[in-house]
Amino acid sequence: MAPPEADLTRELARNSFRYFCKLIMHQKFGDMHEEWAEMVRTSGKKHLSFMSARGHFKTTIMSVCYPLWRMYRADKPIRVVALSGTLKQSSEIMTLVKEKIENNPLLEEVLLPENLHATKWSETEIKCKNGCRMMCVPFGDAVRGFHPNIAILDDVLKVDEATDIEGAKDTFWGTVFPIINANHGKLVVLGTPVAYTDLLHDLQKNDLFITKTYPAVILNDDGSWKRAQFPEHYPLEDL
Repeated sequence: MAPPEADLTRELARNSFRYFCKLIMHQKFGDMHEEWAEMVRTSGKKHLSFMSARGHFKTTIMSVCYPLWRMYRADKPIRVVALSGTLKQSSEIMTLVKEKIENNPLLEEVLLPENLHATKWSETEIKCKNGCRMMCVPFGDAVRGFHPNIAILDDVLKVDEATDIEGAKDTFWGTVFPIINANHGKLVVLGTPVAYTDLLHDLQKNDLFITKTYPAVILNDDGSWKRAQFPEHYPLEDL
């Protein structure tokens, strides 16, 4: 059980994704992540799509911290699904989520079931103490029939593998997008673009989404390097 002095931390974390990341998750935060937290706060019914270079904590913050925050603050049970490019990647996300819950007293008191052997606590799905559920599966038809409040797509387009660009769009609009309608859910799409015609670029032109692009290096008007996007983690000289 967390100590009584944690009450203020609990209250701040429940009400603010930014404070949840900083006070409970102890997550390194840059200007780009401050923007993400603000977009989470102000996006309303619109969905979110972020294009970001690899290694800039998009999975940690938006595939791990964000669903944990939504489950932590939930007044009634919600469902979350995270879809990734491969089963291995999906399992890695779920492993991170479970480790955060199991090793953080403030998360443990709300989310960790009293008996892990008597409830769903597996490689791909968990059911939390407060009734919230999260499932991590590969991008595709496996998500049919699961009607989440939040659906997160994390790097479903693989840069280092042959990607069926049009097939990915068909799966997104035909299979994934409809699953959030039943609960008027929120979609969050994260990734590194693989082509100018891919899903991430298409969402930039879709009014249902708020989209933002975060290259590793911000350039001056003349094309010279201005500054690093996330200097707290990737200084310009390292890039």
